[in-house]
Amino acid sequence: MQAHGRAILVERFVAAVAELNVSVALKTVLAQLRDLYTIYTLLRNSGDFLMYTEMTPLDYCNLQNRMETLLSELRPNAVGIVDGFDFHDDIIASTLGSWDGQVYDRLFAAASKSPLNQDTVNESFHKYLKPMLKSGL
Repeated sequence: MQAHGRAILVERFVAAVAELNVSVALKTVLAQLRDLYTIYTLLRNSGDFLMYTEMTPLDYCNLQNRMETLLSELRPNAVGIVDGFDFHDDIIASTLGSWDGQVYDRLFAAASKSPLNQDTVNESFHKYLKPMLKSGL
């Protein structure tokens, strides 16, 4: 049932994009997003497709490779795609992809706030790892 619903979704998306009067560049990105969604869905449900269709493990590997290629192709447009949804940084709650582009400063600040990074050496090292290392295991 889900596969049928997702197939209809992709079919309608293809038809809607074909009717759009937009630039070739935008149509290319939309086609890449369509392919990414389709391949992601196939890979996520690969057990069903391997069991009930003629999909082979090689097909699965080829889809995985294609998805990685698509992600590389979409990377230059990732910020623009997310910005197109107009989500505020507080909603996304990510140190990556914030509006000001200060990724490394935000990553460092987030890591500094983590309870795991409050001590130079975490107490679990002294409690568990150090005794094990001394014992020669």
